[in-house]
Amino acid sequence: MTLQNYHNTLSCKFTVTWNIHKAFIAQHGYALDVFTLLSSISWVVGTISQAYYAAGNAFQDAFVQSRRSLGLAAHSVNLGIIDDVGYISQNETLSSRVQSRSGLPRIGEAQLHEMLRLSVAQQTAGPNQERAITDV
Repeated sequence: MTLQNYHNTLSCKFTVTWNIHKAFIAQHGYALDVFTLLSSISWVVGTISQAYYAAGNAFQDAFVQSRRSLGLAAHSVNLGIIDDVGYISQNETLSSRVQSRSGLPRIGEAQLHEMLRLSVAQQTAGPNQERAITDV
């Protein structure tokens, strides 16, 4: 691992996350009502070969905690293998290898949509609505 490889890999998640956070306030004068980051479970159960990627996802989860401590909307969805859409779904060899290493079940596109719906609901619910969201 070179320092340049490390920076190249992490800069995508760092830069995009920070730019969205700052630019919206600067351009519009208020914070986002919803700020959902698509992270990966790889930072929790990943392999050594995923160290750079895992570090970027750990950053996103920490960033969510930072925004929430400021009273700003934020939620991170730690995704595993998505069965029917995305890069891994197009490469069965890679998909099988990742699943065998992680042991995690695959999810489908419909489940992903539901996860995103719940992420938005968690960020927009008032105090009286919180229970209804957790019952879904």
